[in-house]
Amino acid sequence: MASVNDLSPDFQPYAAWLLAVAKQYVGGGTLTSTRRGFFHQAALWWERSGDQVCTPGTSYHELGYAFDFVCAAGSASAYQQWLGAVWNLLFPGAWSAADPVHFSPKRGCSR
Repeated sequence: MASVNDLSPDFQPYAAWLLAVAKQYVGGGTLTSTRRGFFHQAALWWERSGDQVCTPGTSYHELGYAFDFVCAAGSASAYQQWLGAVWNLLFPGAWSAADPVHFSPKRGCSR
């Protein structure tokens, strides 16, 4: 099961804060992914290449600086969009509706 504790220690407070906001205002949700190893990232890239998946070695998930979260109302809901807008207050432009479950400090891949 994914946990905030799996993230980089200096990024954990941001993730915990967003999950607390989600719990308080939109009924919570599910943390579906946090840190991934190289081989897990490679498998995702192979399965879903071109579908919002960074090539292995370039994902913020591999660094512990990204998590995937789906609010209780679902990833296509207005609540998920709102959480993304809230996240963008912390990290301007980092969240995108093109990949609504993904939260990291920057949009795109790490390099």
